[in-house]
Amino acid sequence: MARKYQRGSLVIRGTRRKVYVLRYYESVLLPDRSLGRARRSRILGSVSEVGTKRKAWEIAETIMREANLSVERPEATLTFRQFVRLWEEKILPLKKQSTQKLYRETLARYMLPTFSGMRLCDIEVTDVQGFITSHAQRFAWATVQHIKLTLNQVLKQAVEWGYLRDNPVARAKMPKRPPRVEKVILTPDQVKQLLVRLREPCHTAVATAVATGMRRCELFALRWCDVDFEKSVIHVRQRIYEGLIDTPKTPRSIRDLPMPKWLAEKLLQYRQRTNGGLSNFLFEGLSGKPLNPVSMCQRVLQPALSALGLPRVSWHCFRRTLATWLSEQGTQIKTTQELLGHSSVNTTLEYYVQSLTESRKQAIEMVGRLMDPNGPKFASLVSPLVQ
Repeated sequence: MARKYQRGSLVIRGTRRKVYVLRYYESVLLPDRSLGRARRSRILGSVSEVGTKRKAWEIAETIMREANLSVERPEATLTFRQFVRLWEEKILPLKKQSTQKLYRETLARYMLPTFSGMRLCDIEVTDVQGFITSHAQRFAWATVQHIKLTLNQVLKQAVEWGYLRDNPVARAKMPKRPPRVEKVILTPDQVKQLLVRLREPCHTAVATAVATGMRRCELFALRWCDVDFEKSVIHVRQRIYEGLIDTPKTPRSIRDLPMPKWLAEKLLQYRQRTNGGLSNFLFEGLSGKPLNPVSMCQRVLQPALSALGLPRVSWHCFRRTLATWLSEQGTQIKTTQELLGHSSVNTTLEYYVQSLTESRKQAIEMVGRLMDPNGPKFASLVSPLVQ
């Protein structure tokens, strides 16, 4: 059925400052996705500025011509909070438990206090930009980036479902990223000192983390059936998050990791002491459930680091340390990506691999030899990998 052409109505409002107001109806998308009509009012300008009513009608006709000829979808009356509830119900369950928790916390803490009562169609690029700029003055760049990505995910879905015409987040800009602060990387000698200091089961857990670069959630979800001593391979097939066993983070996280001889010997000795069956977790408590990695880090690992005068790092440091060691030994970045289970090689390069001070000195020394074979050189400092 053809849509009826509307001309709108023109009225004058105000007492001290009179203005021309155009009133008309607009098609809207109701929360139940049915079509409805909403009355709109638009100020055309003051009577003194516009002039005669004929002039006001000329302005009004231009506006109504665009409204009548528009082929765009009707605007949604849904508020941001209402759509977030719908998104949490329909989309969020498709994601990992850890991702669900992070999205819910981010929406509740940052987005809902600002956009909760706003209609989706009323959220403009300027609103989003102001929101990002305001938060950039109070929070770290990475936090603001995550906030923007979360908001983008929600409003992108609103576009796909027809509640929005376009996504205002797509045109909002992030502040300039600050220089990246280098993370702590342990040297092979420091890791050897740490292993001597640690008691079981933390000793074997750290040795496995350093040798394989597994994520904490993968390490503490390992069962003895995942360790193939004949083929010297560890199969990564699951992870644990807040006590729940789940599939790994991404498809690339499902992988087989080579097991060096020194680690295989440690695991064999550890298994003999713990009498672990094939279905048992490598690092489990008396209840048969995996040990809590956070508790082990706080009660055992970090006190041992402090006693040795080393930085109080967490489990993630061992993953980053392995990546840097592999880079120092000339391992191809693609190989490192596959070992760490990253979906993108850019993640490996940007967040996990950094050069050691000794390597920088050696690089400059090499250039020095090229330019001046008789010139001064840095002392050679090479640390062997843990054998």
